[in-house]
Amino acid sequence: MALALAVNGIGPLAVPAGATSPTVSVTYSNSWVEPLAVHVFGRVHNDTSDNVALVRVGLNLLDGSGATLESDVGWSSLDVLAPQESAPFEAVISPVPINYSTFAITGVSFTRSTTSPYHTDLPVTLTPCPSGAPADICGSVTNAGQGATTVEDVHVALTFTDTNGVMVGQNEALLDSTANDTLAPGDTGTFSVSRTGEPSYAAVLAVAEPSYPVDLNPASLDFGNQSVGIASPAQTVMVRNNGMRDLAIQNISAPADFTRTSHCPASLPPATSCSVDVTFRPSAIGAQTG
Repeated sequence: MALALAVNGIGPLAVPAGATSPTVSVTYSNSWVEPLAVHVFGRVHNDTSDNVALVRVGLNLLDGSGATLESDVGWSSLDVLAPQESAPFEAVISPVPINYSTFAITGVSFTRSTTSPYHTDLPVTLTPCPSGAPADICGSVTNAGQGATTVEDVHVALTFTDTNGVMVGQNEALLDSTANDTLAPGDTGTFSVSRTGEPSYAAVLAVAEPSYPVDLNPASLDFGNQSVGIASPAQTVMVRNNGMRDLAIQNISAPADFTRTSHCPASLPPATSCSVDVTFRPSAIGAQTG
């Protein structure tokens, strides 16, 4: 896990134009306070040369003397960011503590990932909601990927802006319960969102993304030439849970001539990793894959 700290204070925390950074930068955009919560909006930008996941922005609520009253995190609206890609974030602290005066963005944490973003293959179409429907925003998502990739647990990140392009809200929508949340290539699912009690907006940006629960590093193993009947040295694959909830690991199997030794628990918590060792003992001459 990488951690990039920023100075306390309200305002832009982005890397200056022309500068380089091996991290993820944060830019503050807007905030508003309701009776029960403080909402802080901004954008995170991947300045690294790798895909990054689990991007979280730290936030402290301060009293008039600068003492911390509460701490929390805001999540990027996209689970995985490609190099030089950005996404909105929202941090919410509720309830508002007594003596609250201001807030400070304290930093951003993230993990590097071998998972490739898929949201460019999930175009979103916003449509008018049916008359009488208990929703303000409706739309559909299509799996337009050119390959045979089926995606699961698709969610839609909605960013709302005012007439000046300033963020005033953010929502996440899952596909409707009456639709299949697994989309094969060419399939379409629908979603809806209610924004009761939230600020008015002038425009909305919608981006869809599947869940990326598992990250394998490396993604493949190459044992090279191996003598028949002789076991190779073990090679290790790291399994990382990039999801937001515990990952159930029911079975890790290996094809014939490959042996695996798992060091993974039955349930892998979010943002944690485990390892699997694999050896290759060919029973016959010839290329083998698995």
